[in-house]
Amino acid sequence: MQVFKAYMKIVKKKIPSIIVYFAIFIGISIAMTQAGSESERKDFAQTELKIAIENLDDGELSKALVDYLQVNHEVTEIPETEDELLDAIFCRKLDYVLYIPAGFTEKFLAGEREGSLRDRKVPQSSSGMFADSQVEGFLSTLGVYLDAGFSVDESIKNTMEDYELSVEVAFLNGENAAEKHMAVYYFQYLPYIFISTIILAIGPVLLVFLRRDINARNKCSSVSFQTRNLWLIGGSIVVALAEYLFLMAIGICMYPDYILTLKGAVGAFNAFLSLLFALSVTFLFAQIVKKENALNMVSNVCSLTLAFLGGIFVPLDIFGENVLKVSKFIPTYWYVTANDAIAHVTKFSEITDPIWHGFAIQGIYAVALLTLGMLINRIRARE
Repeated sequence: MQVFKAYMKIVKKKIPSIIVYFAIFIGISIAMTQAGSESERKDFAQTELKIAIENLDDGELSKALVDYLQVNHEVTEIPETEDELLDAIFCRKLDYVLYIPAGFTEKFLAGEREGSLRDRKVPQSSSGMFADSQVEGFLSTLGVYLDAGFSVDESIKNTMEDYELSVEVAFLNGENAAEKHMAVYYFQYLPYIFISTIILAIGPVLLVFLRRDINARNKCSSVSFQTRNLWLIGGSIVVALAEYLFLMAIGICMYPDYILTLKGAVGAFNAFLSLLFALSVTFLFAQIVKKENALNMVSNVCSLTLAFLGGIFVPLDIFGENVLKVSKFIPTYWYVTANDAIAHVTKFSEITDPIWHGFAIQGIYAVALLTLGMLINRIRARE
């Protein structure tokens, strides 16, 4: 019990720095939760560009092209001077500039369709390429109708009708990003918070007990090696649980309709396993690292590596096959996989294998790393 009391006294002294770290990482994660949900909602939204058009042709085809672009984009007049035009393109006030020369309609109807238009854009820009593809696609469709024997009016009408058609975009797994609850993103970033803050909060406390002089004094005490380690682990668990309960309380305040349900309870258990993993990682690093500054560096490297390769910061859907093979050896990958599957749970029987696998692998990692840390601690104690 004396070890536990000493542990808590050291924690109290470090509370100000712990609160600072905690507030920073909480703020970052909540901001990323908002940004992540908004970006996925816009994944398949129509992109609107700022286009300037100079139309010197009075023909029907040029007017049809301008009408088509006006429907999908914000069309403005070309700036009066060359300098103003270049500034507008450089500052991204204009994404694309289209010049339609006089006689365009006549040349197009006569079959002179290549190189009949000029444009200006930022070289190799995605917006410029997108505008090029839309202009070329519209004119290509228009040409097909004209070559098929339709009149000019009929060709314009049919082309406009073709481009008014829309398609419904759905994910391959049947999930719609716009319908994913924001609490899913909140849970997704919890491992990053746990790993970052627990290493920074608990690691320095463990380093104090592992200092050579203090460790030597502890060996002379009546407290056994196993008892001391159990109290150290117990104190770490108390601090980590306090952080866990605080984060769950924040989640309940923000998303009660999700967290106070079965899927929320399962997600909370998934987060608890991630907490245990973070604790085991902290205990292991405390045996290896000897200085607090080095521990801070380890915290940043470890949390960011696990966050990026595990699918916390970067969606797993865009990972290549080789990257996914590496990610499957990382526990945060299984946490994210389970978290995504939990979002569809409405009753206990719907807890599928991906969720159970995620739970099991995270638990195995936590036990394995804690065992390794205990082994290194035993080796150091014998030295």
